[in-house]
Amino acid sequence: MNSPIIIAVIASIATVVVFILAGKISNKWAKGAVQIFSVLFGIFLAGAISSDTAISTKSGEYFFYIMITVAILGKILGKKKSAANA
Repeated sequence: MNSPIIIAVIASIATVVVFILAGKISNKWAKGAVQIFSVLFGIFLAGAISSDTAISTKSGEYFFYIMITVAILGKILGKKKSAANA
């Protein structure tokens, strides 16, 4: 793979899926540990898919931007959902 954006998107999707699945864990310590692991796994995955250092660095940068966007969207959509339930 030569496109750092595609690599970052793959890593971000994997991170979000694991993060969402971690929400189904009832133990709060295990849930938090899995959520932290999912982010670390995504960072590792973004850098490890390509053997070219420049592409790995760029994909890590794009991964960071995508995850910031996902976090902002999660906050916005989460507030709308909780306001509708009130």
